[in-house]
Amino acid sequence: MRAAGYVRVSQVGARGGDSFLSPDLQRERIQAWAAYRQHEVVEWYTDLDVSGREGVRRPEFERLMRDAKMGRFGIVAVYRLTRFGRSVKDTAARYAELREYDVGLVSVTEDLDTTTAGGRFLQNMLFAMAEFESERIGEEWRGVHANRRRRGLANATRGLYGYRVEGAIPVAIEPAEARAVREAYQRRAQGASISTIRRWLHDEGHKPPRGGDWFAKPTLQQILRNPLYAGLVKNGDDLVEAPHEAIVSRDLWETVQKLHRRTTTLNRYRTGLASGLVRCDGCGYAMVAWHGRDTRFYRCVARQQAHECPSPTMVTMTLLDEFLETAFLRRARKLALPRGGKVTRGAGRWQRQEAALTARADELRRALDSLADSRFRGGTIGQEEYERQAARLLADRVRAESELEEARALAAQEHPRTVEFFSAWPHLPLERRQTMLRRLVREVRVKPGRRGGPQPPLRDRVAIEWVA
Repeated sequence: MRAAGYVRVSQVGARGGDSFLSPDLQRERIQAWAAYRQHEVVEWYTDLDVSGREGVRRPEFERLMRDAKMGRFGIVAVYRLTRFGRSVKDTAARYAELREYDVGLVSVTEDLDTTTAGGRFLQNMLFAMAEFESERIGEEWRGVHANRRRRGLANATRGLYGYRVEGAIPVAIEPAEARAVREAYQRRAQGASISTIRRWLHDEGHKPPRGGDWFAKPTLQQILRNPLYAGLVKNGDDLVEAPHEAIVSRDLWETVQKLHRRTTTLNRYRTGLASGLVRCDGCGYAMVAWHGRDTRFYRCVARQQAHECPSPTMVTMTLLDEFLETAFLRRARKLALPRGGKVTRGAGRWQRQEAALTARADELRRALDSLADSRFRGGTIGQEEYERQAARLLADRVRAESELEEARALAAQEHPRTVEFFSAWPHLPLERRQTMLRRLVREVRVKPGRRGGPQPPLRDRVAIEWVA
């Protein structure tokens, strides 16, 4: 029978010893089991530095489940059931998926046969024990880490770019890497974008900590937010002085954090309606808003996360947003309208007031976008003037949206709820529409289009997973 081998290690680092289930050990035991049972391991799936707890995304595991659905093998073999997952609820649900695909699950060291009632009972017991053990270990480690943070000790188990690390503690500065970190902070404090700093690092020949030629955007963002570079350790909401030498001053670090918070606030209004819901069908990674010169897109970010995507996907933001909005409103009408589809329409006086307030709020958001472009792209205004104008526009926007909320509250008292929702929908702020959308939509999967030539219709590329 064709089998798939799944290997998972929560944390690799410099671990060793008898208790460490190395990837090589897991593969060796699975291969030996397959040879004994005369099965062929046709594919290996390996997740390194990935937890098996519920809610943690495991890229290779998701690829395994997709291949199981396509019938590429009949058995999934793991070293222990804890490698398959540690949450009873999540693991049982994923195992139920395998059963739907007529795929068995085998633990090569626990002699588990899930085709019998006794085997399924033993499986549930082992899942429960694995979850208990995971929670117990988690409690112990949380206590250890809390004690370290109170003492100002870093926990750099995966290393820290710019430092030589021993025992998870930075013990010495690496001069070349430290210069790159210091310059990156200074450029960011002067208003340089993350993309500009990535390009500078590449041009100067600085290599990222995990290999490659380019720093991934999340990696660089993490460096620019990490208080360890200022000689500080985060303990809850407080910062504790650490014994290791700082690369940047605390003032410079705090300046960069303020810029990050301000940029995040402005960028909230530069997303699309489907932001946070869209995923690439090729690899399962999120697709994020990408602002081109003339058009905005959703695009796969697997490469930015240092992962490969077999078929990177991109779709025009306005087209996908309109497609999703139409499908959402059609489904909402089916769920909300009474039998017969008839509702009583009220007067439009409150709608005109709401439309005027909405137009004002939209105008202020566009002004914020234009101001951000002038500062961060064009560089036509200085930092001080930018902060002054941005503060005024943000205050005006908050005031306009507050008045808009009051107008809607008054309107809701006068007119039927169904009519109010569908008539008010086009005038709602983007954040409100995103919130309502998430009540019905769990995920939107987008397949890649054609390379060159006319594109297939979105209904052939987009799959919407509904909550209910």
